[in-house]
Amino acid sequence: MDGKGTDLEVASPILNTRGKDAFDDAVEEYNIAGVWLFNPRNQTIARADGLVHQVRAKTCDVLVLLIRHHDRVVTTEEFFDQVWEGRFVGENVLKRSIFELRHIFEDKSRDYIATAPKRGYRLKAAVARVRPDQPEPELQIQPQLSTHPQLSTHPQLPAHQQPPIQPQLPSEPETTAPRAPISAEAEQASSDATVSPAPVEIEPPSPRRSRFDFKRLAVGGFFLFLLIWGMAQKQALRQAQDENLQLQNGSAQMNRFMLDMLARYKTTGSRHESALKAMLDEERPRIDQRKLSPAERLRQLRFLAACYLAGGHYADARMVLDQSVRMGEEIHGKDAEEVIRIKFALVETLVAMNERQAAYDTARYTLDLIRTAHESNNELLGRGHYWMAMAQLECIYPYCDRPKALASGKQNAENAIALFSESLGADATETGDALWLLNWFVRDSARKVEISRRALDIYLNNLGELDEKTAAAYAELSRTLATWGGDLESGERYMLKALAIRQKLYPENHYQVGKTYRYLGEQYMFMNQPELAAGYFAKASTVIGAVKGAGDPENLEALMWLAKAYLYREKLPLAERAIAQAMDIIATHQITPPYYLLQEMKAVEMRVKSETLAQESSLDELMEDIKLNRMLGLKAKNTFATAVVEHEYQTLLLRKEPGWLDETRYMDTFNLFLDDYLRLNRYFVRPDLQFVADRSMRLCRRKSEALCGSVRDALQRRNLEAPERIVAHSDSAELVRTSVVESF
Repeated sequence: MDGKGTDLEVASPILNTRGKDAFDDAVEEYNIAGVWLFNPRNQTIARADGLVHQVRAKTCDVLVLLIRHHDRVVTTEEFFDQVWEGRFVGENVLKRSIFELRHIFEDKSRDYIATAPKRGYRLKAAVARVRPDQPEPELQIQPQLSTHPQLSTHPQLPAHQQPPIQPQLPSEPETTAPRAPISAEAEQASSDATVSPAPVEIEPPSPRRSRFDFKRLAVGGFFLFLLIWGMAQKQALRQAQDENLQLQNGSAQMNRFMLDMLARYKTTGSRHESALKAMLDEERPRIDQRKLSPAERLRQLRFLAACYLAGGHYADARMVLDQSVRMGEEIHGKDAEEVIRIKFALVETLVAMNERQAAYDTARYTLDLIRTAHESNNELLGRGHYWMAMAQLECIYPYCDRPKALASGKQNAENAIALFSESLGADATETGDALWLLNWFVRDSARKVEISRRALDIYLNNLGELDEKTAAAYAELSRTLATWGGDLESGERYMLKALAIRQKLYPENHYQVGKTYRYLGEQYMFMNQPELAAGYFAKASTVIGAVKGAGDPENLEALMWLAKAYLYREKLPLAERAIAQAMDIIATHQITPPYYLLQEMKAVEMRVKSETLAQESSLDELMEDIKLNRMLGLKAKNTFATAVVEHEYQTLLLRKEPGWLDETRYMDTFNLFLDDYLRLNRYFVRPDLQFVADRSMRLCRRKSEALCGSVRDALQRRNLEAPERIVAHSDSAELVRTSVVESF
C-alpha cells in the first residue's frame, strides 16, 4: 500500500487515466437513454425513481470505454488492453461485465448495448454529459460599507475565497421599545477601528486591595478549573457507559433475534436448510410492514442479514446488506460508523460468494473511509485492516498481482492484531480472528503452528467449543499440522473435531459442513489413503454444489480432488468421469476459475487421459499447446503451476514421439514439480509424488538411460526416493499399502 492506503496491485486503468478530452472523470456524470445516471467515480448507476446499482470496478471501466467510443464498435482487444491492461483473463470476464450492464439497464432486447459478432460491443443508447451546476457569482461587498457581522468580508482573501454570505431570514417584530436613533457621526465613530475612546479618569486602587483581589481571583480560577475538569470527566464517563450499553443492547437484540429464529427453526421438525430460509423469507416483508423508526428498521435488517449469512444463504444476505447500506447512508451518512460496520458484513458475504474483486474493492474503499473519518478509533480501524487482509487473501490472478496482494495482506493482518490488542486486549475474540487470518499468510511452519494454537485457545476461552469460530480454528490447526508440521494423526483428530462441531451447529447440507468434508478428503490424501478421501470429496461436491452452485471454485476443487483419488486408486473410469464433469461445468457456465486451480485441473485431466490412452493430439497440436501454456504462465506469473502442466505435455511427448523430446526441458519441469512438492503446496500430496516419480522411471527408457539417471539424481538430491506403489487386491475394496507414510 502507498501512504494514502491505496493498494497498488489493483487499480482502475480507465478511471485513473488523466488528460482525456472526451472524459472528465472528476466532475462529470452521464445520462444514458434519458433514464439512467452513471457516476464513474462512485461507480453507481441510478434511476430517477431512486433505484441505485453499485457497479463492479471492471464493469464500470467497460461502460466508461463504451461511452468514450459510443459512435463505433469497441473491439474485444481494446477492452482487454485498456480495462484489463493486456492481461490474459479469457473472454468470459468481458461477457460477465456486459451481462451485468444489460441486467442493470433491463436491456433484454439489447437496445442499450449491441453485440458485434466476433468483433466487440457498441453502446446504442443516447448519452448526454451532465455537469454539476456552476456556482452562482458572489456579491462583491466592500468591508467599509457595512458593520453587520454576517455581511462583513475578509479583505485579506481574494474574492473567490470569501466565505459564503448567510442570508438574513425575516424575524418576528420585536415588542421591546425601539432604540433611540444613532447619529451618523456616532455610527461612523463606532465603525472606525482607529478612533480611540475619550479618556476617563479612574481612581487607582490601593496596593493592598490589588493583592487581595489577585489572590481571590487565582483561588477562584483554580476551583473553577477543577469544577470544569470534573464535569468533563463525568460527561466522558457517562458517554462511554452509554456507548457500551448501546453496544450491549444491540448485541443482546441481535442474539434474541437470532435465538428466536433458531428456536422456530428447531421446532419445525425438519432441520433442512430450506426450513430456515423459509422462515427468514417470511420475516423479511414483515420488517417492512412494521411501524418502526428508520433506525430500528435498519437494525432489524442487519439482524436478518446475519441470519442469512449464518445459514449459508449468501445471495439473500447480500441483497439485504445492499439495502441496509443504502438505508444507513440515508439515515447516518456515508462515513458513519453504523454504515461502515454494515460494509464489513458485506465484505464477509462477498468473500463467501467468491465475488473476489467486489470484496476487494469494498474492503479497500471502507478502509480508506475509516482512515479519513475515524482515524482515532483503533477498534474500527483494526476491523478495516482485518477485512482488507481477508479480501487480499482471496484476491488472485487475474484480479490481483498475487505476490503483492499476499505481502500487503500479511501487513494488514499484523496491523489488525496490534490494533485489536491495544483497543480490546490481547485475549479478545477479535485478536483471535486476526491471528487466525495471519496464519494464512505466514510461511514458517513453527510460527504457523504457534499462531493456530493461540487462536484456538482464545476461542475456547471466550466462546467455548460449540461455536463456528472454534470449529474454524480446529480445522485450520489441522491443516497446518498436516501440511506444515508433519503431524498427520493430530491433523486428522482436529479435523474430525471440527466436523463434529459443525454437524451440531448446522444441517447436513450446510456449506460449512461441505467445506469440512473437502478438508477431510485432503487430510486423507496427505495420509496416503485415497480410497477414504474419495468418499469425503464426493460428499463435499454434493453439498457445495447444491449450496453455492456447480460452477463455484470450491466445487470444482472437490471434483478435481475426487478425480485424483480415483486415479491413484487405479479406478480410471471414475477418475475420467469426475474430471470430465468439472471441465464440462467450466464450459457450460462460461467461467474462468483461478489460474492455479485451472492448471491443476488440466494436469489431472492429462494424467487421466494418458493412463486411459485417450489423448489423440497430433504432434503439431502438442507442440502448439506447449507454447500456449508457456505464454499463459508468463502472464499469470506462476512458474510452478505452469511447469506442472508442461511436464504433463512433455510426458505425452515422451510417450508419443520420444525423439522429439528435449531432455533438458523435461528435467526442468520435473525438478520444478519436486520443488513445489517440497514447498508444501497443498495441491501436491504424497500420491502425486508417487504417481509422477513412478511414471518417469517407467517411461524414461523410451528416450535414454541418461534420462533415467537424471530422474534418479533429482530424487536423491532432495532426499526423496521413488515411493512404493499403492496396490489394491482385484477381489477386494480394501486398501493395502506396502510402505508407511513418512514425512519428508
